[in-house]
Amino acid sequence: MFRMISQTALSYHESELSEGVAGKVRGGDRLPWVSLPDSDNYESLSAIGWQVHVYGAAKPDLKAWCDEKKVHTACVQLAHRPRQSRVCP
Repeated sequence: MFRMISQTALSYHESELSEGVAGKVRGGDRLPWVSLPDSDNYESLSAIGWQVHVYGAAKPDLKAWCDEKKVHTACVQLAHRPRQSRVCP
């Protein structure tokens, strides 16, 4: 019952927008929690609006598209462990 109410089993693997794989995370998975120096990657979710979360470096064409469409880009550069993460420029 908890998994249904909490929606922790929710995924979007069948969505056309769900592409790519990064380690154990694949497009359409729930957003994994990552600790950042001053907060975490869930902090930006308090804003209502479209967001693109990039873990690593955002490709220039993706950044340009997001800027053009006024979509917030949350770019997180991961070091060896999540505790060493930092927010990308």
